Amino acid sequence: MAKSRNNVTHDLLQSRRREIIDNALGLLDEVGVDALTMRALGARMGIQAPSLYHHFSGKRELLTAMADRIVADAVIRPDVEDWEAGLRQCAYALRSTLNARRDAVRVVAGTAATGPNSAAIAQAWTDALSATSLPLEECVRFALVLYSFILGHMLEEGGEPVTPSEQDSLHTVGPLWRAYLAVAQEGAERRFDFGLDVIIAAIRTRITMAAAPASGARKADR
Repeated sequence: MAKSRNNVTHDLLQSRRREIIDNALGLLDEVGVDALTMRALGARMGIQAPSLYHHFSGKRELLTAMADRIVADAVIRPDVEDWEAGLRQCAYALRSTLNARRDAVRVVAGTAATGPNSAAIAQAWTDALSATSLPLEECVRFALVLYSFILGHMLEEGGEPVTPSEQDSLHTVGPLWRAYLAVAQEGAERRFDFGLDVIIAAIRTRITMAAAPASGARKADR
């Protein structure tokens, strides 16, 4: 009987946490991460802010839970036969997910990736890379490089655009900045694809390097 009551209590607490996260994500869409406070969230839900602390120790813990909910849509089953196609699927899924909600990348980049959905993404990415025959540790390193690239790119993409007056001033400082402006005007998606291509090329190079000693050893045996 006591065990049953404990299960009911646990389910109620989890349900309440989900409700709070749902409302927090709604508030994020409305006001952005800077204006998202425990007080504002309590007002939205019609409760006193202190009652939220029964479920979350503070804004940081709440944001971590929100981040894990945000990335849920990026959890996919990638192609594990073709590692390059699988990795591109993973990258585009996360980019699309972060583009779908206001300030999503700031929430995800500013918190620890410790939730179940974050773990599922990490597993999917390493599953895609497992087809490369690289050691698991190497697969994890490349997955982290790709993850960091996506977050960094998305943070830059969400920044304030260069104003016309700033463009005029940059045109006067030499060919480097003129080239920078030309690249910036290509569009965020093209720059994202370029960065992804660079990472995939690095993985290919690493695979070739890893295979080279074995190939050399076979020749020596002959």
